[in-house]
Amino acid sequence: MYSKMDGLFWQDLQLFLAVQECGSLSAAARRLGLSQPTLSRRMNEMELNMGEALFERRAQGVVLTIAGERLLPAVRQMAEWAETARQHLHEATSSLSGRVRIAAAPRIAREFLAPLAADILHHYPELQLEVTSGVEVRNLARGEADLAIRTIVPQDDDLIILDRIEGPVSLVASPDYVASLPKKASLQDLRWISWSSSHEEQLSHQALTRLLGNFRPVFTSDDYNVQCAACVAGVGIMPMFVVPHRFAKNSGLVNLPFDLGPEAVAGVYLVCHRRQRDVPRLRAVIKIIRAEFELARMVPRQIDSNTNFTSLETHLPGPKKLL
Repeated sequence: MYSKMDGLFWQDLQLFLAVQECGSLSAAARRLGLSQPTLSRRMNEMELNMGEALFERRAQGVVLTIAGERLLPAVRQMAEWAETARQHLHEATSSLSGRVRIAAAPRIAREFLAPLAADILHHYPELQLEVTSGVEVRNLARGEADLAIRTIVPQDDDLIILDRIEGPVSLVASPDYVASLPKKASLQDLRWISWSSSHEEQLSHQALTRLLGNFRPVFTSDDYNVQCAACVAGVGIMPMFVVPHRFAKNSGLVNLPFDLGPEAVAGVYLVCHRRQRDVPRLRAVIKIIRAEFELARMVPRQIDSNTNFTSLETHLPGPKKLL
């Protein structure tokens, strides 16, 4: 049932927020599971109801009007309040059962969270785990995920870093590719693997561009797992931050002896929103993940052909430290 507030419906405000975040009606419609004509009609009705246009429609997407900019902060706050209310209602009727949603980068999700799920569900069989894999940063304040394992430090003061693993970045490649290099190869001589043009905003790609100047990778992909597969196949070289957790598989990749300097550091961060920290079912999952982080910190981060490891999208040196 709709609850009307000064001529506005909360459901329509949620649609407005989705369009603003996605940048286009088509992308927002996909996220919401609506058809684009339906979403467009709802937005038109909302604008007619308000008496002002909220978006300027352009060929590349939509841009907020002045009226839309005025409305946005209040709608964001309402979304956070709604998520807080949902959590309180849920926790009043549940203990260590229910859904736990974890957002993570693709390789972390595949090589760490997927196998760890067996341990979590062994201890807490009434839980339901949902792992969201992607390079997009999920909004924990609005409940897009309960926990996140990120490769960047959160900037929101309401987000808490519960645990972390930090260390140096390595350049890695297959033994066959390393054997093909000249004895005095420089960074400019290497065949690089990186992100495709649709993901050039990724920090590792930007850092390599600064480091090398005319950075032209020979292989790119919008999927980090595909980049790693290309590296294992001998296509070229890529930067990795090595986390030697117990689920990691032997890739056969080896370190290249290039010194990237003290600024070439990276990290993995277990993050939650402040209000979620003491939710019982999340606290149980957090405890298990933190135990795995502690175990990984005990293992030296050295890659050779006999070492099991996982890798994460990393930061390289630039004008300043990127963490």
